[in-house]
Amino acid sequence: MGIAKNTFLLLALILINNGLFAQENKLPNKYKELKEMRDRVESREDVIERRWKNVLKAVKSEELLIKQKKAVVQKFIDDFPQKNKYLKEAEKILSKLKAPGDSGVNYVRSEKFRTKPEWIALSFFAGNYGVGAGLTLVTLRSDYVFWEILRLQGTGGDFLINNMRGFSVNAKTMVGIPIFLGKTYRHEIRISAGFSGGVSTQWDKYREGDINYLYMGLFNFAFDISYVFHIKENFAFQIGAALDLPIVFDEFYPVVNGFIGFRI
Repeated sequence: MGIAKNTFLLLALILINNGLFAQENKLPNKYKELKEMRDRVESREDVIERRWKNVLKAVKSEELLIKQKKAVVQKFIDDFPQKNKYLKEAEKILSKLKAPGDSGVNYVRSEKFRTKPEWIALSFFAGNYGVGAGLTLVTLRSDYVFWEILRLQGTGGDFLINNMRGFSVNAKTMVGIPIFLGKTYRHEIRISAGFSGGVSTQWDKYREGDINYLYMGLFNFAFDISYVFHIKENFAFQIGAALDLPIVFDEFYPVVNGFIGFRI
């Protein structure tokens, strides 16, 4: 009996030891599983990003009713009331959805028409200093203001108003306001003002020999008004008028131009 009891205890100890050893060997795997689980857990920012994409998809949907779209947007606002970079945009979309006769689809689809930066604009000019071209580098845009950081502009040729010849070359920076027409935001009126600096001069075109710099403008107030049609999100047609009024000058004619071009 004693031998059987001792044998049973010995077997029990062996089984317990083997079990503990097996569990010990499994510990690294458990840790690995926990780590993988932790990596799979979405951060709050990831959740917001995913949910916002779903909100935009729902608002653009042609199948959902307006009240369903409102519910989707409202739930997003309720679920993420703080530290949410899309909160203001969500509230704006909700207000559009609540407006009579507006499903909010046009608003969401036209977001880039309103605020997407324009990296380059090329225009062709014609005015009292002849014909030429302009190149704009970087236009930053928001709902209520835009900044045309740098425009290089040059024209030259015969004057239309007298027997003079001249040229105008300047660089300018412009700040303005956009006025959107319609709900699609494809049609836009831009009014802007700024400063330009360069050389604008004129001379008697019948004079022989070197250019006689009788008149010269160096620094100007600049004004623009134009119409922009957004053909695509990354491409727009523009037509307008530009005026440079001299600040520092010597008997200088203002530079007046009409222009036509495109923006991307």
